[in-house]
Amino acid sequence: MIDSRLNQVMSQLREGIRIPVIVELGTAPTPAALQELRGAGLSVTTTSQISPLVYGTATSNIIGTIAANPIVVKVFYDEPLYPALALPFGLEVERQEVVPLGESVAATGAPALWEQGITGKGVKIGVVDTGVSQSHEMIRPGLKGTFSAVPGESVEDENHHGSWCCSAAAGRPVATEQGELVGAAPEADLYALKALSDKGTGQMSWVMQCIEKAAVDFKCDVISMSLGSLFDNGGLDPVSKLVNDVVQKYNVLCAVAAGNSFIPLSIGSPGGAISAVTVGSYALRLPLAGTPSSFESKGPTTSLVIKPDTSAPGGNIMAPGIAEMILAAGAHGSYQSMAGTSMATPQAAGALALLRQAKPDLSRIEVEQLLAVSSFPAPKDTLRGYGPIRADTMYGNMGRALPPITQFQAPLNALQSMFYAPLTLIPRPENERLRVVRLPAIMGG
Repeated sequence: MIDSRLNQVMSQLREGIRIPVIVELGTAPTPAALQELRGAGLSVTTTSQISPLVYGTATSNIIGTIAANPIVVKVFYDEPLYPALALPFGLEVERQEVVPLGESVAATGAPALWEQGITGKGVKIGVVDTGVSQSHEMIRPGLKGTFSAVPGESVEDENHHGSWCCSAAAGRPVATEQGELVGAAPEADLYALKALSDKGTGQMSWVMQCIEKAAVDFKCDVISMSLGSLFDNGGLDPVSKLVNDVVQKYNVLCAVAAGNSFIPLSIGSPGGAISAVTVGSYALRLPLAGTPSSFESKGPTTSLVIKPDTSAPGGNIMAPGIAEMILAAGAHGSYQSMAGTSMATPQAAGALALLRQAKPDLSRIEVEQLLAVSSFPAPKDTLRGYGPIRADTMYGNMGRALPPITQFQAPLNALQSMFYAPLTLIPRPENERLRVVRLPAIMGG
């Protein structure tokens, strides 16, 4: 009844320290159930509107008591999530190959739809990230709503990452010395939801609160999440399950970054969610144009689901000290160049918003079908998914006969399974005893 990662955390902390947890119940959290959990020692923060989940904190000595309650299905560690940036470890970049956002967005095929009047108008995009620079010239005209789940912090972005992603999804066009900057869906309604702090750290429950706010209250058509965990949870963690619920119950298309861990079996959560449109990254400029970015996390998931699903331009680390980076909005009216699957994800989300405008009831399974028929003539694989997203080609295939797909991602076929067999023998990270467990900022250290 206690998730293995939570057991790891409990074993490494002294008694008395409150640990952030997510409690999964067998039924909806009624007032009586919440009172019972509080009586057992759970300090309840909030509850889910969509799934039978309760967020809160508890000390290690009472987590077992909570887990033993008949109404409890499982207790999870409310683990930290981070932005999906390609340079998270202080790598110095001596020379940048800067790509203006307009050039990057053009590679998704979005401009061809703009010419037909499909610009995202009337479509709602929620960006779950570090907040937003509300007065930025690229963002202010389309910003319709904000929300912060980070305790003690407003939605204003002091980190730059969230503003970048907002502009890439639905930024209005501006001219700069480097070239035009414009989002993939430049007339979509934008909703900024802050799930990561100004320091760039967050908790799974903060992300989940933002997902719910976007789906239930803002009624977003598309949600973009350029964030993830450090571990592949196989799509079995609470935030991945919530993504699946949101897609099924509200028909929201969720674009999620694959992550930047370089290696196979490293898709972070919630990118491992079977219903997520998991986005990898590819290089845009020569000499590596069109190839998957060196930093991109690769599939399959540890549940042997093929990920990523597609990819978009996200830059590349071309050599030590040399990086291809994409220029878009930053905080406080600035502009900033970044690289990562973080950069690819909001562009893919904007492309999905264009398709949702063209077909308002477009479902997740139809997205899978359109990706399948619009990609290069190759099967979906664990490095590139169906390949680069092309909104123009996908739009052109609407209304045509689409291949029967019974689930969002088929399991690995026999040949791929044989190829990855040695990898699947590696223990899942959650089953290993970690030397260091990074704790959420809410715990103060």
